[in-house]
Parts: sequence; C-alpha cells; structure tokens
Amino acid sequence: MNLGPWLDPTPLLPPERTIVMLQNRPIRLLEMSNTNAVLLARVQLPLKQMGVTVTWVEEKGLNYPRESELTLWPHRGRITNIETGEEYNLWAPENGELLRKFTGKPNLPFKMTVLYWNVRGIARPSFKPNLRLLIAQHHPKMVVLVETRVCRAKTTLILENIGFDSWHMVEPRGFAGGIIILWNSDCIKFHVVGDNIQGVHGVVEGVTPDVPGDQDYALQ
Repeated sequence: MNLGPWLDPTPLLPPERTIVMLQNRPIRLLEMSNTNAVLLARVQLPLKQMGVTVTWVEEKGLNYPRESELTLWPHRGRITNIETGEEYNLWAPENGELLRKFTGKPNLPFKMTVLYWNVRGIARPSFKPNLRLLIAQHHPKMVVLVETRVCRAKTTLILENIGFDSWHMVEPRGFAGGIIILWNSDCIKFHVVGDNIQGVHGVVEGVTPDVPGDQDYALQ
C-alpha cells in the first residue's frame, strides 16, 4: 500500500561518510531534505579564524526539495572583526598593529573536524544515541545540525548532557528547517556575526595553543 511521499521514517546513519579537507579555499557542503546525510570537514592547515555559514532553503512542491548548505571559509590573509563583522587585510601597511595582535591568538585545534548532519528532527528517540555514536567515531570539535524541527524550549531539554556546553540555534519554521551549532567553550569560540530565520554566519577562533610553536607558522 502506498501511503504517499509525506512519510518520514526513522533515520538510519549512513554507513559511508564523506570527509572533505579544508585547506586554502572555502568548501561548500550541500544536504537535501530527508536524506539523513552525514558529512565531515577537516581543517588541514593551521588557522586562527574560520568563517562558518549555515543556511537552509524551502521550496514548494516535490520537484524542489528543501536543502541546507554549510560553507567554511579559511581566514588566512584576511580576518573578521567579530564585533562589527568587518573584514581586514592583514598585510596592508596600516594594519601592522592588528597583524601583531592577531598573530598572538591561538590556532584552531589541530586537524579540527566539523560534523554536518541532516538530522531530520532532534525529538526522535534515536537522535541522542546516534549523535553520541557520531561523536565517538569522529571526535568533532563543532557539530552542525540541520532540519532540527524543534522549538527552543524543547531544544534546551534535549541538548542536556549531550557533550557540548555551548550552542546557537536558528529556530525552525513550523515543522521545516531549523539549525543548531554545537561546540565546547574550552576548545573553540564561535562568534555569531549575523543570523535570520534561514541561516547564521559566524567566526570560529581557538582558545588555547594546540601545538608547540603554532604562532610561528599560522599565517604562512
């Protein structure tokens, strides 16, 4: 019996997962609605700042499914002022003092992993066990969840004891969309530069030096 395309079965974690390496260029990851996709990005170069943009788009009709997008921007020669959102060229002669201050900042964790999961609802009983499994397998420093489908009040309860002490949320529109970014404040800092009902943009910075001498090669 065909019950129609509106069914949303309990998601199973995909056995194969794509890992994309972030180096000198931005990377853009796409996930379609109801795919339960798990993608990972790994930072391969020492960075002191990384831009993070997460968006989701809803179209009408079966021929235009919802999709979400995660873009990671390595900040090498340019940095973002986390208070104003303005960008600066570190190598401009007038920014010498800014360059000296920025060089003293800690790097992001060595080979930091970002986990990106089209979760299809965090209220499901399978959500917490599956997330804990993904964390144990991939050790992400940041987790990006899309299609969360739960309001803020319920999200606070669901995320208790999940393994991250900090999170930022873009609430869903009814039963569609929703974004949650999770991180631990003793490892990285995520600064929100701007957000709206369909996305969030921010900057990630390190908290403590990850490897000896990291300040010597972070801006090469």
